[in-house]
This record gives sequence, structure tokens and C-alpha cells, in this order.
Amino acid sequence: GAGRDQASVLKQLVRDDFEKKNDVKVNISVVQGALLQATMAGKGPDVALMVGRGDPVNLGMRGALEPLESYPGFDEAVSRFMNNAVEPYQYKGHTYALPETQVFHMMFYRTDIFKELGIEPPETWDDLYLIAPIIQSSNMDIGLPYASMDAYTVVSTGMGSQTLFPTLMLQNGASFYTDDLQQTDLESPEAFEAFKMWTDFYNQYSFTLYKDDYSRFRTGEMPLTIANYTFYNQLSVAAPEIHNLWKMVPVPGTRKADGTIDRSESASGTACIMLKDTKNKDAAWKFMDWWTSPEVQAEYGQELENLLGTAGRYNPASIEAFR
Repeated sequence: GAGRDQASVLKQLVRDDFEKKNDVKVNISVVQGALLQATMAGKGPDVALMVGRGDPVNLGMRGALEPLESYPGFDEAVSRFMNNAVEPYQYKGHTYALPETQVFHMMFYRTDIFKELGIEPPETWDDLYLIAPIIQSSNMDIGLPYASMDAYTVVSTGMGSQTLFPTLMLQNGASFYTDDLQQTDLESPEAFEAFKMWTDFYNQYSFTLYKDDYSRFRTGEMPLTIANYTFYNQLSVAAPEIHNLWKMVPVPGTRKADGTIDRSESASGTACIMLKDTKNKDAAWKFMDWWTSPEVQAEYGQELENLLGTAGRYNPASIEAFR
């Protein structure tokens, strides 16, 4: 599901490492957007890599994917990721994918402008409400993540890192679904509070809906923005003129009754899956286990960066590969 450069790096790793260790031959093809059609036609692959966030459960609940939890070494494979990183790929007791990449939001702010305005980066959303008028009265904006999505985009990529709404849901103790996963739970008081809070940022505080985070943050027109953590890399590579004039910190949180701050944050990413009709299931699992291992994910990221430059840095879900 990625490009030819990524496939080239992967082919080299497979040839030099996986095939030699496992005596398994692997054929890799670059396919864009044809997985569902190929599966329905009975021409699907054994394993699909870099599929969208929502695709594993979408296909798994329809009987198109192989559950992975019974394969040897599954528990060890899952332990490579954050505690709940596999949760979006689970349904009715089955796990249909292993995470590959993971992205989440962080807060970026211009230290020079904040010092000039005499304000501090917000620890909570209440703190953000307090500094918003100061920033806006200086003819500057605050940026929140927002992406225009259609139904297909939501199903494929998930909502985790598209907008701030899922984060506010988590921090308010709300859930998108009921406990039995039979219907949505968006009518709960907690969900309503999160939704009102989210829309008030635009309706009451006039935050910009569509904006160019990179350009406006670089020029100082938007000295505070919440964006995917990969924005750090973009600024480091493409905005050398503001080097040492900005910082990346966790997103604001919600203060609880006991005084603690809940900074729960939603994520998004890609995963790898095994098709139900796969004839070489044991070999396919060996490949998935190898591919998601920290050593291979780290080497893949390094080789990709050598090929594409620092701007092409990989964002693995594996905690050790990330380090």
C-alpha cells in the first residue's frame, strides 16, 4: 500500500534477511486501492502491508481475514507496541492485524513569540481558553487538527489523528461505541460535552478550520498548533530559520476531580493483515512476525531515510524501533 521506493527497500530486506533465515520465497507487489476487489475476486495476496486503520476490522468482521491470536509468538509480537495499539484491530475476541505505523498529536509552540506575549504553553484546555484572546488580539491564530473526510476516508484511515474530537472524547471518558460494540454511543452526556467543546473552538473562539500549519507556524502567524508528531520532522528539515525558536510538548489535558491532568490522546496508523484464503498461513505469519519486529522496523526506517532523506523518516508503531 505504499510507493515503489518503500517496496524497493522492503524487497532488499526480505532477500537479505527473511528468505535466508526462513527458506521462504516472498513476492512483493505494489498495489494501490485494489485489495477489496482482489479479495472479492479470490485473487487476494497472502499478506497485505500498510493497510488503513479501519480496514482490518472492516474485512475481518466479514470473514475475509485470518485471526492472528492463535499463532505461535503472538503475545510476544503484541508486546512490541503500546498497550492499546492493537485494540483498533480487534473485534469479538479476535485480532485481525499487527500495527506497523502509528501517529498521534503533539502541541507545537513558538517559544520566541510566547515569551514576547508573556504567556506559557497551556497544560489544560482551560489554560488554552485563557491565552487564546491574547494570541488572537495580536492578529495571530491557534491551529487545531482538522481534515475534511468522507465516509470512505473515515473507514479506511480512521478518525484518530484526523481531528481533535477523538482526543476530547477520551479525556471526557466517552467512547464511540457501546460496550457490546453493537451501536455508537455518541448520545451519552460525555460524548455530547466533548462534541460541544470541539465545535466551540471554531464557533465561539473562531479558530481557523483549514490552514497551512507549516507555513503559518514558520512565519509566526500561528504560534501554537496541534498536529501529528511527524510535524516535528518537517519543521526540523524545512524550517531551519526558526531552529531553537519552537518546542514540541504533549497536548493539553482535562483536569480531573483529584487534580490530575488526563492527557489521553488518540492515534492512527497502518497495519499488516493475513487474508483468510491464504494457503501458506504459517509462512505468512512468520513474515508478519518478522516484519513487525523492532530490528526489521528500525532497519527499514533507516534504509528508507537513506534513500529519501530525513524528510522521509518512518514512524513505526514498535516502541523499540521508534527509540
